[in-house]
Amino acid sequence: MQPQILHVYSHVIWRVILGNNFRSEVVDIFEQYSATLIPVMKKLKAQRPMMARITASFSSEVRHVNAQLDRATAFFTPIFEQCVQAFEKGSPTGSLENDWFEELIRTAPADKRRDYKYLTNVLIGFAFTFVFSPGPSTTQVVYEFAFRPDYIDLVLEEAYNVLGERSESWNFTRDSLRRLSLLDSFSNLMKKIHKTQTLPNGVVLPAGTIFEVVMTAAHLSNSNFQNPAEWNGRRYHELRQQMSSATTGSNKYEWGSATRDDVNFGYASHMCPGRWAGCSIAKMFLIKLLARYQIRPEDGETERYQDIHSGQYAKT
Repeated sequence: MQPQILHVYSHVIWRVILGNNFRSEVVDIFEQYSATLIPVMKKLKAQRPMMARITASFSSEVRHVNAQLDRATAFFTPIFEQCVQAFEKGSPTGSLENDWFEELIRTAPADKRRDYKYLTNVLIGFAFTFVFSPGPSTTQVVYEFAFRPDYIDLVLEEAYNVLGERSESWNFTRDSLRRLSLLDSFSNLMKKIHKTQTLPNGVVLPAGTIFEVVMTAAHLSNSNFQNPAEWNGRRYHELRQQMSSATTGSNKYEWGSATRDDVNFGYASHMCPGRWAGCSIAKMFLIKLLARYQIRPEDGETERYQDIHSGQYAKT
């Protein structure tokens, strides 16, 4: 499931970035780059710095990553050239109808403005974040919907009221995504763990426990939660209904929030700057998926699929 979701996200983010310049070739370059970069980075980080540099200089995987970066640079160079020329002529922002490239050129250091390989690296890093950050959480949400079908009707009913009766005509805005409160609430519960854990001191954390740990800091339970061990996809939706939109911090129960009570996305100067965009991408994908496809377990499956745990990460 997760590879397919990441593939969809790759298409979506590059269509957003490139607009009319989109070509499927870019997705192929990006996926080859990412599929090679992630394992080779893990391999190099496990070595001493000196050995890592030696290994990298002879690594066919590193050469393949650089080759994909060169392919991407060649593809983006004509677009960068247009944006640089427009910037140097003092053309107004938006004149080329490519806000992403124009903004990148405008904010780049002067000595890097024509370093297209550097700019391509920045652009790919940006796309990398928005593809791989929400991917695992989205997979978890899809699995939960498969085993909790009663929530699908509730979420879709709200979506049809907010976005209209025809899913083919849905137009997503910041406000409409914020009003998908039930979908947001259901997705927010992905902070729960799914298998029983025993701590070194013998304390057992049952499956579904909400807890905070240093580094990952999934969630911090608070006095507003009733029956916190119970799965309640409406929990955050109901908490939002209790708050006035004019109240300071009225968005504290939204999926992308970063507060002292919910540090899933960090807090203060350490909060994730792309959290709202990542959650918005996931919600657009999820509501379209629910509206157009039937989500259910494979034949014979009655329990949610088990996660594969590796360090602080859970793969599904």
